[in-house]
Amino acid sequence: MYRLGKDGLKILKLLHIICASCWFGGALSLFFLYFLKQGQSDQSIVHGINLSIHHIDLMVIIIPGGNRQFSDRSALFPLQ
Repeated sequence: MYRLGKDGLKILKLLHIICASCWFGGALSLFFLYFLKQGQSDQSIVHGINLSIHHIDLMVIIIPGGNRQFSDRSALFPLQ
């Protein structure tokens, strides 16, 4: 089994911290967008907020971040 060296672990930790902070920031922005939508009555504003929520959730941060966890792990530790 392949073991990471000292520099490899530092890089892996840095990558993990960057990805986790992006994921947490995306979740926080979804939280704030949800409450921003509550007071709006104009349909075009609500549609824009819903579209922003959709893009953050499905296409940019949340779902791809979860999928990337498995692809990065398989790239680091391929099956033998």
